This record gives sequence, structure tokens and C-alpha cells, in this order.
Amino acid sequence: MLEPVVAWLEEKFPGKRKQMALVAGFAIWILGLGSVLSFSIMADVEPLAFMGIEKNFFGIADYTVANVLAPVNALMIALFAGWVLSNKVVNEEFAADTPNWKIYWRFANRFLAPAALIIVLIDLVIGWEYILQAW
Repeated sequence: MLEPVVAWLEEKFPGKRKQMALVAGFAIWILGLGSVLSFSIMADVEPLAFMGIEKNFFGIADYTVANVLAPVNALMIALFAGWVLSNKVVNEEFAADTPNWKIYWRFANRFLAPAALIIVLIDLVIGWEYILQAW
């Protein structure tokens, strides 16, 4: 999982690969300390309390990954599968004896899945109570 970061650093900054790997690894280690220490000496530290978010570092990371990044990832996969994949690739993946399933699959990945995932994102990130109060 370090490779994309190291590759990006190699492109942006001149240097040797070993040095870039060490820099990236150290930066990730430093960032990870907040989550690790959230279970001990920093359990009561809430860095976003001024915004009304009463979570420690681990709580923020957990919420962000589970409630934002996972649904966004699923949305991007559905959009890619529905709109970017060529018909040739889709035809190769479906068996010849199931010609109608391709149409349903493409429709679901183009329209149904993105709509459902956007609803899930709105519910997880903003919450329906906030939207209904605004109206």
C-alpha cells in the first residue's frame, strides 16, 4: 500500500527510491500514531471538538473510512463499471447463454447503484434529520 505514495514522491521530487520509501513510511507512521495513542494517553483528546465532533483520532479515522470512503469507493466502482467499461469487456465477462443480464447489469451500475449509494452517503455524512430541519 506504500507503493502509490512512493511512486508519486519519485515523480514529484528528485531523489532515490529508498529515500522516498523511508520518507513516506515515516510520514505514515507519524500519522498513525494518533490512532494508536487514542487507546491510551490520548484517549480524551478530541482534535475536532471545536466543530462539535467529539471523537478522538481513532474515532475520526474509523468514521471517515467506514462512513465516507467506503461508500465513495463503491460509488466510483459502480460508475466505472457502468459508464467506462466497454461493451467488449462486459460481453467477455457474461456467458453467451445470458444475453439479457448484460442490459440489467449495465442499467443497475449506471443508475440504480449510484442513486442508492448517494442516498447512503447523504444519510451517513449529513443525516436526514439535518436535511429535514433545513426544509
